[in-house]
Amino acid sequence: MSKFGIVIDVDCVYNMDDPPKMPPGSNKTLYQFAYFTCQDRVCHTDSDDDTYVAFCAIVLGQAICTANLWAFCVVYRSTRMGANVKVNLLWNTALRAVRGLLDVYFASCILKWTAPALFWDEPPLKPHCLSMANYPWSGAMLNQILSTFYLGTAVTCQCLEHLITISRPSTNSSRFTTNSGSSRFTLMPVILFLIPVFAYGSLIGQIGKVYANLYTFSAFIYDTSLYIFRRLPFGNWFDRIFDDSWWVLSGASVFAALIDLITLRKLRKVMIEMKETQKSVNDVRQNRADLRLGIQMLISHSMNIFYYIVIFLPMFPFYESLFDVGSESRFHFIFSTISALQSLSIGLMMVCFYREDNPEKDAVRTVASTT
Repeated sequence: MSKFGIVIDVDCVYNMDDPPKMPPGSNKTLYQFAYFTCQDRVCHTDSDDDTYVAFCAIVLGQAICTANLWAFCVVYRSTRMGANVKVNLLWNTALRAVRGLLDVYFASCILKWTAPALFWDEPPLKPHCLSMANYPWSGAMLNQILSTFYLGTAVTCQCLEHLITISRPSTNSSRFTTNSGSSRFTLMPVILFLIPVFAYGSLIGQIGKVYANLYTFSAFIYDTSLYIFRRLPFGNWFDRIFDDSWWVLSGASVFAALIDLITLRKLRKVMIEMKETQKSVNDVRQNRADLRLGIQMLISHSMNIFYYIVIFLPMFPFYESLFDVGSESRFHFIFSTISALQSLSIGLMMVCFYREDNPEKDAVRTVASTT
């Protein structure tokens, strides 16, 4: 039997008082817990929340995809934005649009296609999400790959926003939007995309021993019962990388938000000086474009900070009084909904901020100002 074959040998329905295939001499309590762990990876627990969770994910996913594709077109046509910022925002909107489509995929993993089993839905009912048949060429592998992309691109989108914010004060002028592009900045989105995706994807194909004769894959996979992405802990320094990444990213969001406040204060002084010196209409419009970019970044980083506050809620004592064990899946649903609303809001915000920055309207304004 291949190393992948031993992962499949887990039933989704069994007698908890007498776990199947338990080796002689094994601790029954530990074996039961390990068996549950393996089941959680490939089995779905029916819930009354499945329908509305899937419905919300499908609606929000399509809205996110549409809003960010619209934002992509608006940013691409903008004439008030330098190549560096434009490339970063184009990557941001494109990745968020794809993530919206993936929300629809994960929602399809929750929907009930046939009559449910007594307690668990058998994996074949979700062949494109949980099936282990012919692993690694199976639905579970597809789930792991798409989960890796989903998690990795979330980090990428945030890092792209940090890159814009941190790079602005380092330029000679506050008008970072007018700077020309360079190969170094053009390559940065590619690097920021590949690093987190490969970090999460490095787990795909890895098999971990849970206990006794029970094995399961280690990679992240979308848990259709708890509506969250989960992995099998390694019990070594690799766990620390994923756990500490939340602290690093949340700290970076706070730092970036502070820089945005400083930049906006500087831009406000520039606008006051322009009014006093009666600068050209083009300069005023350019400064407003810079101001819109600064406001967008501040709002985006504020959303990230709120997102991480929700992540860290389970660390506080009052969490247990708000969400008991039975409602853990609902907390994860609220958490994922906040993330989805963030992506939707950012797409719509970019449409509102930059839809007037296009060649046709600039040409009309130029003609109007000269007549």
